[in-house]
Amino acid sequence: MKRILFALLLSLIAPLSMSAQRATLYTLGSYNGGTNNVAATATNSPTTAIISVEEFDRVGVTVSAKPLSTSTGTVVFKFADSVDGTNYETTPSHTVTLTLSGTSTTTQTAQFDTFGTAGLQLVSIGSTNAMAVTNLTVSVRLKAPKRRIETR
Repeated sequence: MKRILFALLLSLIAPLSMSAQRATLYTLGSYNGGTNNVAATATNSPTTAIISVEEFDRVGVTVSAKPLSTSTGTVVFKFADSVDGTNYETTPSHTVTLTLSGTSTTTQTAQFDTFGTAGLQLVSIGSTNAMAVTNLTVSVRLKAPKRRIETR
């Protein structure tokens, strides 16, 4: 009788433990809101801001920046895909444009399809205005895990 009750209890608990886990938020490279910056009318080209997305069909991306003084220009973040996780697109296929407002930190969110992609890399951050920006943050949340069909 105890074994039957234990089996019933286990069958009730098992579906709860197998539910999808919450996606983790990742910060790309050193872009975590510190004193990193982009000079006025300049473009930074990061080389280490890479994340593996091979197990996911979509990613959510959030970028933020703060102008050093009053500004209403834009900051353009460009992301490139890779099929093998090593060689990335020469012309990035994803862009997030952040429109600055005064001296406040501004945030913009976007979603990218990453179906068939192994890696996503932040390849450039460009300030189009005559004001430098600082406190850059680039975060990625992996979403919608790919479904695997196993045949035996």
